[in-house]
Amino acid sequence: MAGELARGHQRLGKAFADEIWWERPDAVIEMSTPWVDRELDDARSQLFIAALRVHQAFIEQSADKLRRNIELWLDLIQTGKFLGQTQKRTLILWQTAFLVIPVISTTFASIARLFKQLDRETLGWLLVDEAGQAVPQAAIGALWRAKRAVVVGDPLQLEPIFTPHPNLVEGLRHHFQLEDCWNPHSYSAQGLADRINPFGTELRQRDKPLWVGCPLRVHRRCIEPMFSLSNEIAYGGKMVLATKPPEGILFPAGVSRWIHTSGECEGKHWVPNQGEQVLHLLAQITSQSAELSEVFIISPFREVSNALKRVLSQRTSEWAPPRLNVRQKQTWLDKSVGTIHTFQGR
Repeated sequence: MAGELARGHQRLGKAFADEIWWERPDAVIEMSTPWVDRELDDARSQLFIAALRVHQAFIEQSADKLRRNIELWLDLIQTGKFLGQTQKRTLILWQTAFLVIPVISTTFASIARLFKQLDRETLGWLLVDEAGQAVPQAAIGALWRAKRAVVVGDPLQLEPIFTPHPNLVEGLRHHFQLEDCWNPHSYSAQGLADRINPFGTELRQRDKPLWVGCPLRVHRRCIEPMFSLSNEIAYGGKMVLATKPPEGILFPAGVSRWIHTSGECEGKHWVPNQGEQVLHLLAQITSQSAELSEVFIISPFREVSNALKRVLSQRTSEWAPPRLNVRQKQTWLDKSVGTIHTFQGR
């Protein structure tokens, strides 16, 4: 036993998960991969590549037989009709399609139409992304058709949009004596998936604790100071920052920072002084030959983004590079100024 442990330590080094490994700082544990070394990782990659080559060889050798099914499948998804074909035949067409195209992306709203003739558990895997933004009932059709599902999302980011009045939903819940977890105003598809996951952690929220299943704690997008602020407010300091500070990059608007701008509010959220600050920063960026296509202006509120578009459209001479024509300026405004929902996933 001692010899095996010694050989394991020698081969895996810091990836050997013994008692000492668990005593390391939290951030070190979260950013490491136990029981995996370079040799094993390379072997796993080579195995995956070999499997892809076998898959490709099968498709090439069966091309003539597969082509007809693919043509019928394309006709099915384009027209939504498949006259004279049985449910079993439709399943065969989808199986052929997944053989050639392993992953197909769609929305919950399209599931009923796209997979109309597929029965329960006819799909192998369902991967649900941004599940924290989905109401539970939207996912039912997709989950019903799948044998297995991986539900991924963040319950602390954008919540689902559910329009029926909360009082109506609460009244129905009491009438049918349902638990609060079935209230779509309270839980997302992610929340329900987390609820049945025995592996996770509890985040302390203002009103009640929140159970998060299999939390991914390593963050690889934001830099400071945005990371630390969000980590403290929303995640109780549990997130670990893996994003390296940019080196050798000069941000035209200066270092990443918060800017305080006071002023009177017009409407619910729009503060003209803040718009002036955005205009000043944008002019500063474009004056230093920065690519405008890499600049985005994001607001939590549609009222603010619409007002910004209006101001920037009226005063293009103050920020737009001279080389841009009217159409190019408007295209940038339409694509690069908007709400959080506009840019989610981009």
